[in-house]
Amino acid sequence: EISIPLQYFYNEADNGSSIMYIDLAGGHLDMYCRDHMNSLNLKEWNVSRINTRTYMDMPAVKTVMTIREGGRDRKLKGNYVIDFGNAEMMALFNHDKKVQKFLDSNSDMQLQDAKTPGGQVIGQIILSDECTLLGKTIPDAVILITRTGSKFTSQGLLGLKFFLAAPVILDFDRSRFYVK
Repeated sequence: EISIPLQYFYNEADNGSSIMYIDLAGGHLDMYCRDHMNSLNLKEWNVSRINTRTYMDMPAVKTVMTIREGGRDRKLKGNYVIDFGNAEMMALFNHDKKVQKFLDSNSDMQLQDAKTPGGQVIGQIILSDECTLLGKTIPDAVILITRTGSKFTSQGLLGLKFFLAAPVILDFDRSRFYVK
C-alpha cells in the first residue's frame, strides 16, 4: 500500500500548479490548470480555506458540522483533516477537548460501539439522520468517534463518504476547498 498526499501532486505543464478536481461518484480525478480554473463559474460552489495547522501539515478545513440526531441539531465547530483513507463521512477524535465538550453537552445522543470485523471495539459511532458541513447535507451519515489518532491536533477527519456525496476542487496553490 502506498499513500501520497494530494497536495504533492502538481501540474508541471502549468508552472507547477496544484489544483485537483475530484468527483468520486462520477469516477473523475483530474488536474486542473490555472486558466481552466479561472474560466469556471464557481458561484454555485461553496468555498472554504484549506489550512495545514495540523499533525504533519495535513490539509484541513475549518467548518461547523451539524449533526441531526434524535430530532435535534447538534453543532461542532472544528478543523477537519481531508482524509481519503477514512471510509466513513467523518471521524472525530475523542481525545480532543472540543470533541469531548461536544459529547458531554450532547449526552442524550445515541452512541453505538464501533467494532472491527473481528469484534474488537475501536470506538463509537453516531448514526445521524443527516449531517451537514461545507454546505453539503448527507443523509444517514455515520460519524465515527475514535480513540486512535492521539497525535492529531484537529477535531477529526473528513472521510471518503463526504467525497462520494459531492464533487470538490482542491486548489492548494490558493488554499481553497470548493464543494458543489
